[in-house]
Amino acid sequence: MSIRHGSRKWSLAALAVLLLTAGAQAAHGVEVRHVGSITAGVTAPTSLVVGPDYVAALEPYTQQLVTYTSDGIATRTVELATRAAALDALDASRYLFCEAERGQVTLLNLSSGQQSVFLAGLGDPRGLVVTGTEVFVLDADRAMVLITDRQGNLLEQVVLAAPGLTHESWFSALAWDSGREVFQLLDQTNSRVVTYDRQGAVLGTMGAFGAGDGEFTRGGEVLCDAGGWVYVVDRYQGQVVVFDATGDFMTRVNPVDLGLERLQVPVGLAIDGDGFLYVSATEGAAIQIFHLDKSAGPVPALLARPVSPGSGAELALNQLRFVAGLQGPADLAGNLMADFRLVARADTATVLGSANGVVAADETVVGDLLIASATWRPELNLTAGTEYGWQARARSNDQQGTWMAFNWFVPTAVRLPYRLDQNSPNPFNPRTIISFNLAGDGPARLRVFDIRGHQVWTRDVGSLGVGTHQLPWQGVNNTGAALPSGIYFYRLEAGQFSETRKMVLTR
Repeated sequence: MSIRHGSRKWSLAALAVLLLTAGAQAAHGVEVRHVGSITAGVTAPTSLVVGPDYVAALEPYTQQLVTYTSDGIATRTVELATRAAALDALDASRYLFCEAERGQVTLLNLSSGQQSVFLAGLGDPRGLVVTGTEVFVLDADRAMVLITDRQGNLLEQVVLAAPGLTHESWFSALAWDSGREVFQLLDQTNSRVVTYDRQGAVLGTMGAFGAGDGEFTRGGEVLCDAGGWVYVVDRYQGQVVVFDATGDFMTRVNPVDLGLERLQVPVGLAIDGDGFLYVSATEGAAIQIFHLDKSAGPVPALLARPVSPGSGAELALNQLRFVAGLQGPADLAGNLMADFRLVARADTATVLGSANGVVAADETVVGDLLIASATWRPELNLTAGTEYGWQARARSNDQQGTWMAFNWFVPTAVRLPYRLDQNSPNPFNPRTIISFNLAGDGPARLRVFDIRGHQVWTRDVGSLGVGTHQLPWQGVNNTGAALPSGIYFYRLEAGQFSETRKMVLTR
């Protein structure tokens, strides 16, 4: 059996059972579960990339790239004729990887099998990250990060300042925290992760050499998730060490702690859109899959995250509406607010519009945590086709959080079509936000079904009118009773339009 966990198109019934029964271990309020593996067609995988409906892995010892469907079936093997490293993807058919021997980043077109130079003239390329607009490449030989556009045109070079640690630093892996807009680099000689801003200045370090909490020995890849948490592979200890965005140790991902077999020389890391962590075991000939429930872990005092629109989204000029998700201590109930501001990409120093003290709505208290959202509907004269950015920060009457990173969007002159977005967060416990767009007036409803197809919750949303909306769901049925962990589907129905998406509730 090649796989025991699924995402999107994978066996939903199997996943529901696994989320409820797989081995679990908790540290610092974070619960770790092992939920499956990919083994068929796997030899000695290193770097990984996971997309909406695919998984890809480098096999440097056989000099191949192997792709899998989202249910773990090997679909294609491409000969690379080089020992490639640091895999990422522009899309499902175009992959980038580093070739240290040739000093270049190579572009592989999976459709044609053609390989071409994406970026050349590098000393020792060791890591790369693809974002929606840019590509970051670590040149370990020159201690710098090169930034290109998605076509490989060089935009800038970030020279990394020496972190001043015990030994001379040698960086072997790169990650990008899109929320804080900082680089996380693995310093192999000092067993540290060093945080840099985009100007190359050192902001801090995390980790130490050893086998205790927050320590690692011989690192593999490093990864940041959507919340800014940092994951570091420890090849010698057979585990992944996890820090939060401030550098505090949170937990380790180690199958031995779950009563399972040891990870045999883990190297690569990837996280899919549902928050599942993929770890390649090079000598174990497998890709292991885990889930971390961070809901019980510590959270920043005040935090804002984008809900709508996200980076790269379109927004109609006559439907300007910005929604931020907010978190704070439970004792701020009734006193939680948000500040918003908007700029043009061409001139980020000039604020085109702002709002302060927007009162939070849909407040929910979970333990000592307050979760809410805030909505800003500005009346601004924006230009269609021009790129703008918005950001928000959470605040109360006497304290304020930090601004989240800008989320870039392009307004359009036409009314946007009906659309149902992926819920956020996902997986969640116990609350998530469902975003959707209504293109016209008239009846519309949002429904939630369990994995057996039974409707458990419904809400009429047609009265909200034309525009983009967010609706919180508390993981309850129509009577308000809490639903169990598992897979759920939510559907938007409006006239002839109907779309369904999947979400995962983990209690």
